[in-house]
Amino acid sequence: PAVAAQAVGVVEYNLRDTAFSRDEFAGPSELRAVVHYPKRRGPHPLVLQLHGMWWTCVDTAKHEPTMDWPCPPGQVVLPNYRGYDYLGEQLAGKGFVVVSIGVSGINSANPGAAYTDRAHLINKHLAMWQELSATGRGELAGRLHDPSTGQPKAVDFTGQVDLGNVGVMGHSRGGMAAMLHTSEAWRPSWPRGVQIKAVLPTGAVY
Repeated sequence: PAVAAQAVGVVEYNLRDTAFSRDEFAGPSELRAVVHYPKRRGPHPLVLQLHGMWWTCVDTAKHEPTMDWPCPPGQVVLPNYRGYDYLGEQLAGKGFVVVSIGVSGINSANPGAAYTDRAHLINKHLAMWQELSATGRGELAGRLHDPSTGQPKAVDFTGQVDLGNVGVMGHSRGGMAAMLHTSEAWRPSWPRGVQIKAVLPTGAVY
């Protein structure tokens, strides 16, 4: 049956462009995402999206894209994680919390593959959402802001996100990472309480 559209809100978080790294990483990655969510109280299923390979920054003087990370002075971040805004808004209107994460640091450090790096990054975001929904605390607490103004935005996600009902979507290299993350071999690494119920690779490599 058709689901009536719900009012939708949007926030972002950015925990720094080098906030996440592991010993085996070629370079650090950002912990950045845009979140579209239903304003009606939940709990709601979560959909996590990750983009594929693309340029990371733009040189504002030369008007040319680069693969640097973090973006040095004179360059601005390409907001690749905002590429699915249209889909996030539609899904949030149907009752999903939709988190589209940035993967530019991994793209810059290892443009060839790095699928396991992406899968680790998926787990990190899911773990942060698990803690925020369960306790209202953790790394995301107090770190949400309005994308249009940059001003802090208080949204209470406590008890509002069902981490036992998660879908993961990825495009291109992100699609490969989504399939890897959902594989039997990776299930023991999922954060406690997280259950992936759907995976959607779009134009996935291999």
